[in-house]
Amino acid sequence: MDNSNPTDSQPRGSLRGFWSLFVTQFQGAFSDNLFRYVVLFMLTAHFADDLDQRDKLIPLVGALFVLPFVVFSMVGGFLADRFSKRTVTIATKVAEVVIMCVALAGFVFDQIYFLLAVIFLMASQSAFFSPSKYGILPELLEEKRLSWGNGIFSAGTMIAIIAGTGLAGFLSDSFKEGLHWIGIILVGLSLIGLFTSTYITKVPPANPLKKFKANFFGEVFRQFKKVRKDRVLFLAVLGNVYFWSLGIVLQTSVLLYGKDLLNLSDTGSGILQACMAIGIGVGSFMAGYLSGNKIEYGFIPLGALGIGVFSFLVAVGAFPLQFLVAEISTLQEWLGYRDLIEENIANVIWNQSLDVYQAGMWFVLLGVMCGFFIVPIMAIIQKRPAPDEKGGVIAMETWFTNVGMLVAIQGIYTLLTVVLGFAPDKVLLVCSIATFIATAYIIYLLPDSLVRLLGFFTTKTIYRLNIVGRDNIPERGGALFVCNHLSFIDVLLLQASTDRPIRFIMYAGYMKQKVMGTFARIMKCIPISSESRPRDLIKSLKVASQAIRDGEVVCIFAEGQITRTGQMLPFRRGYEKIMKDVDAPIVPIHLDGVWGSIFSYSRSRFFFKL
Repeated sequence: MDNSNPTDSQPRGSLRGFWSLFVTQFQGAFSDNLFRYVVLFMLTAHFADDLDQRDKLIPLVGALFVLPFVVFSMVGGFLADRFSKRTVTIATKVAEVVIMCVALAGFVFDQIYFLLAVIFLMASQSAFFSPSKYGILPELLEEKRLSWGNGIFSAGTMIAIIAGTGLAGFLSDSFKEGLHWIGIILVGLSLIGLFTSTYITKVPPANPLKKFKANFFGEVFRQFKKVRKDRVLFLAVLGNVYFWSLGIVLQTSVLLYGKDLLNLSDTGSGILQACMAIGIGVGSFMAGYLSGNKIEYGFIPLGALGIGVFSFLVAVGAFPLQFLVAEISTLQEWLGYRDLIEENIANVIWNQSLDVYQAGMWFVLLGVMCGFFIVPIMAIIQKRPAPDEKGGVIAMETWFTNVGMLVAIQGIYTLLTVVLGFAPDKVLLVCSIATFIATAYIIYLLPDSLVRLLGFFTTKTIYRLNIVGRDNIPERGGALFVCNHLSFIDVLLLQASTDRPIRFIMYAGYMKQKVMGTFARIMKCIPISSESRPRDLIKSLKVASQAIRDGEVVCIFAEGQITRTGQMLPFRRGYEKIMKDVDAPIVPIHLDGVWGSIFSYSRSRFFFKL
């Protein structure tokens, strides 16, 4: 294995290695899905007269694609920690070239069941590659560019996944009598991926002394126990599992939605998939760009809500309107005016029915919301684990994600379509309802994500943040922010400036107010008041001290009140008592430019800072 010193290649932060990895993983994701969907289109053609058998085999293809990730992802995680992730990547690309040569033979002899076996081999190669490609990102990019890189990476991956699907439909229609050409294309793509992988920045092994454990279930649950202790990381893993489980059901449903409900060709069905890919790419890019140099947790509930809304719109089409028109028609018949409006009703239904263009638009918007949901989740999973455990954590997350996908496609999807006989639009409706429930659960578990979302919109509309010295905020461990106090909106502005949760020390009287008290409890503010008994004051300061010792960030407005003049007031000494015998940094923060808004005590008129 190549354990070369990274100084022999581009330094950390050099973009050549990042873009080489980007092209390599783009080709891998593109080829995986091109091959998988060509086989799916072959399957639908072979069983065009036996829809029951078709509906049983389609989820089997998904299961064969997911199963290797369940079986081999932890081994991939071990390799990602034990050896250089660059070396693991090159080795998997060599394996891909061999596997695509085997697939070429299957296309030449038109052996559908043989190609199903090759799907398993192709997915196995991807399972070994996955922990390395995600784990190497923090080694190639500086911390401040990780969200940006994650957005680009997620956008590229999603575009490759569904672009491969779109091209699969076109190639399936174009080479029905010459499928071997598809095999030749796949072999050529795998050679391109092998070539670009050699230009990835050399990185050292994260844990060269790590020993392989044959009982990978034990390793999975050992990593799971570690992740379980970090609530934010654990919830991010759960969110990722849900997203991909939902995604494989949506992806399969979109394929049959196009063919069964819109009567599209293989090419048309592929284009419909591409619409969602474009949306995912745009959404991922927007989420990464708007996050700036931090992880924007507020995008998670926004994305989840959007997924529910747009999958619902695709599912129901014009059905609610048709139901309403039918009721109006019955009423008009009772009143004797049915003949007068019959033609108008027919026109309304025709104009409002969901055609391929409307469906494509909804799928684009559905994809955008998927991008907003998954980018911050993946950034959390990549950032929070310790460097020497990152590969194992990502492999564990991959394992649980693919178990969820396997259950979703082989269990839930089969139940809905084969047992209950649901059409694709009904499956999408079930996905929508499930996502609305999941959104409510996210807000219940992470109510501060709504506060973060509010802060994001505030800083993109009313205020524009210009942050100086963000690097002085520690990435991990406790800290005390000591800040001046200009307005009632200072809390949102400070929280929007960092991805670390902040516990604010707040005047106890505000905690009793209905609206402000609700926000304060969501953000776990620490109440304090000069009017309280000395015992209560000391208790509040001790709570703040203990929070910092436990690794949390606490913020105190050292003036003790909002300024009435716009000038900084003398600092009180509460922060000194908080930090007594506490080994953590004090980060001084200065707010400026807020005085004069309606949220301050200034009598100036409200204005937008755009």
